[in-house]
Amino acid sequence: MEHARDLVIVLLQKELKVRYQATVLGYFWSVLQPLAMAMVFLFAFKIVLKNNVEDYPLVLITGLFPWQWMSNSVNVGSGIFLANRSLLKRVAFPRFTLVLAAALNEMTHFFFCLPVIGVFMLWYGHRPTAEWLYLLPAAFGLQIITAIGLMLIVATANMFFRDMERLVGLAMMLAFYLTPIIYPSDIVPENMRWIMYLNPFAGITGMWRAVFQNRPLDLWLTASSAAWGVLLLAGGTILYNRLKWRFAEVV
Repeated sequence: MEHARDLVIVLLQKELKVRYQATVLGYFWSVLQPLAMAMVFLFAFKIVLKNNVEDYPLVLITGLFPWQWMSNSVNVGSGIFLANRSLLKRVAFPRFTLVLAAALNEMTHFFFCLPVIGVFMLWYGHRPTAEWLYLLPAAFGLQIITAIGLMLIVATANMFFRDMERLVGLAMMLAFYLTPIIYPSDIVPENMRWIMYLNPFAGITGMWRAVFQNRPLDLWLTASSAAWGVLLLAGGTILYNRLKWRFAEVV
């Protein structure tokens, strides 16, 4: 276990070092991409379509930044084993450390975005509350176990079914619009809310908004996302453990 932990740290340091190597703006790209998307959606839905959602820029920011963390994790995760095929062939090491390092890399870039979210939060009159003591760790914990579970599933499946990367891209695009990211969950019609309970990301987004917008937490939606997170992590771990011995022969 200690060896695996040290390996994850080394891989994470390498990922952080090479990600924006030779780029001019460096880690600011972690902030610029969701900010640019927020400006586009703000123009389309607030200025052109004139929606009446209160504090809509903050709604966008608190949805898009966590989504970027999740989306990047799953998209990177789908090809993580194939991208390290030479390493898999030549060195014996716990393969899951590649997934953990990639997930922690995306989480680190989300940390860089927190000051930007904080500025928007303060601008719209929201302040940190005592609920942050349990909501913030819970939101981080739920998002990271969901991301790692999904990454293990798609990374392992992609070793045997090479269309998986394209399917993941398509699925994440559909999930983006089906998750209350560019709209608040309370405007979803009552007869359509059951769809959100089938969506692992809906409750996670609700938790981030409970943190940064002081919105009331939807306990049932949060519980459904927590159940999804545990299920995905367990499913990903089982799938990985059953098939990892074949990685070297199919890579």
